[in-house]
Amino acid sequence: MPEETPFAKYIQQLEFTPGSPEWHSMTLAERVLASFADIMRDHVGDWLVNVVGSPPEALTLYCEALEAIGASSLATDIRALAVSDLDSDDSQTKLTKLNERVETNWDALWSAAETYARQHGWMTSTTPKRIVILRQPEGDVVARYTMLGDVVGEFYQIPGGEIYLRYPGDSRHWYVNKSITAFREAAAVFNRCCELHADDEEEEDEVAWSLVAAQLKRDLENIEPLGDPETSLWSATIHDTESGLLSLY
Repeated sequence: MPEETPFAKYIQQLEFTPGSPEWHSMTLAERVLASFADIMRDHVGDWLVNVVGSPPEALTLYCEALEAIGASSLATDIRALAVSDLDSDDSQTKLTKLNERVETNWDALWSAAETYARQHGWMTSTTPKRIVILRQPEGDVVARYTMLGDVVGEFYQIPGGEIYLRYPGDSRHWYVNKSITAFREAAAVFNRCCELHADDEEEEDEVAWSLVAAQLKRDLENIEPLGDPETSLWSATIHDTESGLLSLY
């Protein structure tokens, strides 16, 4: 898969070990894509040997990911091989053929994963505003807010698990979410809204923007109740959106 495609860059943000706490904190679609990426990126070459020989828990996650993107027959063949005698000539022959089949369909598998991602909300982003969640926390920082590629804010997690936003040079800190899981869901909502509407900020139709704000509010309230707009980031963000400005306060 070309490393510089927008989808490749998106996948790089999901490179958490399947089954890890970080992996479990992601949405279902992100877990599927992370498991798929772990197969395709970490096991290049004799990857299928490693997949078939994986511990049962990992094998289950790999196969479920393949099934989710539409590669059910490949998952079925992997499961069948996993319970066979891998040292037998018959199994080795089947494994070789399966490897050849995967190599032949390598691009098609990545394309299927990208289609799955789009069906579950991912879009190639042209918006200058985005929340980028880090693969690994850097100190207490778990994500960054970027505008035109520049980092303008940092999301950090306190020992109690809550997420806050701070801007460089500003002593004020905004409450964001109660947990990293809730934050990931909320960040996905915000990014998706930006992708759909950030290019419309010259639009002066107040009714149209009120509808955008109403939908954003519903989506965020489904994650956790919104707080005081004087202290809560998402509540302040909705207030801005009603005025036709989709950005973090």
